[in-house]
Amino acid sequence: MKRLVHVRAHRGASKEGPENTVESVLLAAEIGVDSIEIDVQVLKDGTPILFHDFELPGQGYITSYTLEEVSQLSLLSEVLKSLKNPIPDSQSPLLDIELKYAHTQSKGPTREFILENVLSVVARESSERRVVYRSFDWEILKLLLKKHPECQVIPLVSEKEKNWDEILDWKTQWIAPSIQNLKSDWIEKAQAQNTKIMAYTANSIPEWERLITIGVEGITTDYPRELIQFLKTK
Repeated sequence: MKRLVHVRAHRGASKEGPENTVESVLLAAEIGVDSIEIDVQVLKDGTPILFHDFELPGQGYITSYTLEEVSQLSLLSEVLKSLKNPIPDSQSPLLDIELKYAHTQSKGPTREFILENVLSVVARESSERRVVYRSFDWEILKLLLKKHPECQVIPLVSEKEKNWDEILDWKTQWIAPSIQNLKSDWIEKAQAQNTKIMAYTANSIPEWERLITIGVEGITTDYPRELIQFLKTK
């Protein structure tokens, strides 16, 4: 039975396993989510890894390290393999890769370097139609679409962003605004052009109720199991 809204797990099943790991991704898949969001950064040696923050506590930018120096982190390739193997492709959830780009890191990886290495791993380890890309850095998404117009991108809209019109002009299938940045006229404009809204990050029943009432089509949550159970009551 089709759900009332699309359920997207935030950083995997991040409240049941360590976030941004193979373990949390597989947990989310077993729960039965529609898609799984992960944070991906590219190390100095070109290895895409799962890591949310731009810096290691007190040790500088994560992207200034090599895999040998941070070998405890999960690899994007491992996540893609883990989703491909235990679950038939027709039933596996979409993987939503958040492309992280640090504007404040003057000597960090370029957008081109990030895309080259992430797309190479995806092409090698996954069915590309099962992967989408999101980012707060709209420039990296523009570059991705320029190079690979067949890719699906999801612009992230921060709680302070006011320029919805630019994002709506892209006419993407989805946009992902903060739950703190949802206005009825914006939602109406999106729905009028068949752009769906994947709101983030909603973790409580009152929030889920509000989002369903105002008509969002997808919810990103740290509690996917609970959200799925809640939707069964609707």
